Amino acid sequence: MGSRRARILRDQGYDVVGWDILDGTPLPVGDYDGIFVCTPPDQHEQYMKFRVPTFVEASILPYTPLNSEFIYPSCTMRFHPRVREIMADSRKPLVFIYHVGNYLPDWHPNEDYKTKYFARHNTGGCREIVPYETNWMTWVWGPCEPINSHYFKLSGLKCDASDYYGFSLGFDGGVIGNIIIDTLTRPKCRRLEIIYEGDSTTIDMQAVDWEEIYKDETLAFVNAIKGGKYPYTVQEDLWNLKLLSEIEFGITQHGECGIE
Repeated sequence: MGSRRARILRDQGYDVVGWDILDGTPLPVGDYDGIFVCTPPDQHEQYMKFRVPTFVEASILPYTPLNSEFIYPSCTMRFHPRVREIMADSRKPLVFIYHVGNYLPDWHPNEDYKTKYFARHNTGGCREIVPYETNWMTWVWGPCEPINSHYFKLSGLKCDASDYYGFSLGFDGGVIGNIIIDTLTRPKCRRLEIIYEGDSTTIDMQAVDWEEIYKDETLAFVNAIKGGKYPYTVQEDLWNLKLLSEIEFGITQHGECGIE
């Protein structure tokens, strides 16, 4: 993600100075208009203390919102064109069914997945995707609470992260969402079915230009530095992470191979 953000900014004519914490490169000293924190999520917070506008990639772990007026949490799916279309649709759905699947070894195909943050329990791939997705659902359909939930380690992948989450959410507006997130599926999918009274529609949420989505998000942060409005706040992000905890604390079953 750091490479992607830097590429987008350079293509737009901005100067970019970068460092890689995995290489032990010292943080650069200087005056910057903005900072992008693209580290593994369990290391976000130590780079969120600058009094400079700071964009932070999708979080999994709760954080202390020091200098919150300088923090701009990622909200990639709010820039998704299909999400924007759903937001503008005046029809009120009754139920939606959403499946997000992406085989874990395919996340960084040129690296050993077993050594990456998304293979660890607290920062596992499935666990990361939950708030990544719920932040657009609550934007479209409003606040929600878990109805039921479960997660499992089903596969033979050599990691201690759960690879399947299934949960249902009840939204204040009367919409019910049934969501499956897994790191088992190949090829990757993001499939949404929305059910209305007497009608339904199925949307391939994966069939979009993702580079354009990330570009729009990156430039929204740049625009916010210049005084524009950013579409996601620290307060919303912390609420979204609280929802993740409620989904997990409300787990009805968990374990390996679906058995405990």
